[in-house]
Amino acid sequence: MLDEINSVKGLDVYGPDGIFVGKVADLIIDTDTRTITGLYISEPSPVKAANNVLLKIPYRWIQSIGDVVILKTFPKYIDGSGKVIS
Repeated sequence: MLDEINSVKGLDVYGPDGIFVGKVADLIIDTDTRTITGLYISEPSPVKAANNVLLKIPYRWIQSIGDVVILKTFPKYIDGSGKVIS
């Protein structure tokens, strides 16, 4: 499992519109159920989020993980306070 986690870190993340969202910084893991519940995204694109915002993506938003992460949903923009702008 550790190898799988490390292989996801650093992957580029793209929204459903094909626009770059950021890079996977870490995975959010529920230690009780031993399941991945989401991703932390760093280095967000200025098109999608304010600078230096650490994004928390719930697992249900993920469409696929391969060479990159593709999201099936993502808000139009997230401001510096974490407020979602649709």
